[in-house]
Amino acid sequence: MRSQSFLNTINDRMDFNLQRVEYFMTNANFRGGWEGWLQANIGHAFSLADPNNIMTRELPYSSENRLSPYLQYDSANNVVADVGNAAMATRADFCISREQGIKDTTYFELKCKLSSEMQAEQWNRFASDINKLTSINDHLVQSLGRPAPYNCIAILATHGVFQQLDINNIRALWEHGRSAYVLDYRQTKANRLTNLSGVRLGGQDGFFLVAVAM
Repeated sequence: MRSQSFLNTINDRMDFNLQRVEYFMTNANFRGGWEGWLQANIGHAFSLADPNNIMTRELPYSSENRLSPYLQYDSANNVVADVGNAAMATRADFCISREQGIKDTTYFELKCKLSSEMQAEQWNRFASDINKLTSINDHLVQSLGRPAPYNCIAILATHGVFQQLDINNIRALWEHGRSAYVLDYRQTKANRLTNLSGVRLGGQDGFFLVAVAM
């Protein structure tokens, strides 16, 4: 699964209560994260799209190494290592896999805007996820000698408007052939999905989902 197909499924199968989502991200009286709620709804959307889709939360990253079958990510040093103990492993926020038909496995890191944070803070958290997934992908390619056996996508759920600085921030993360797509919930359903260069700048505040694939 790639970022465009992921967002297409969300757009086709998931009806957001935009008033509720805006409350999560902007109301100072809602203090805390709402990732679990969003993950559960994403899982339901993918089940509607294909009942063979399997949603797993907090799944350890796989190394494909039988002796040390998990991956551990050291964020302080941006280093990935194979480990044999699942308790030491780094876990994805969630994973969507399909074992029937055309097999597919995608690991996801998700960041949701908090009501208490500024734009720069959420971009920094999103950037950390992209660095993490890039390091995991590079480690797998190096250790296996072939492309990684699963896909990785970083997601940001945010509220507001896109400015040129936001576009520049994503482009700074988007090097090395990554793909980035956006769902703009200010638009009609048929016009929500766009690539980075197609995002409308300014205008009315609204809800956005940004997805960057490794």
